[in-house]
Amino acid sequence: MDCKKLKNDILTCLPYLHGKAVKPPPTCCSVMQALNKVMDTQENRIEACECIREAAGKIPAFKPDRVIGMKETCEVQIPTEVFINSNCLE
Repeated sequence: MDCKKLKNDILTCLPYLHGKAVKPPPTCCSVMQALNKVMDTQENRIEACECIREAAGKIPAFKPDRVIGMKETCEVQIPTEVFINSNCLE
């Protein structure tokens, strides 16, 4: 997994994660759907989680509750704890 690319891709979700957009843009959903496919093993989930958490920690005004809406709107099964949990091993 290319963490730098993933962090770049997540930028498409910022308007929604900041609360400035009503729903995630289609490009954000595409990123989340691709990420969902990559998170097929425990090792990949941990790696993705650590990468996303690092990126989320640098997003000013990040609203963790918006992740739940993103998950529903984008129709992905990415666990919300990937964005908001302090322990990627859980």
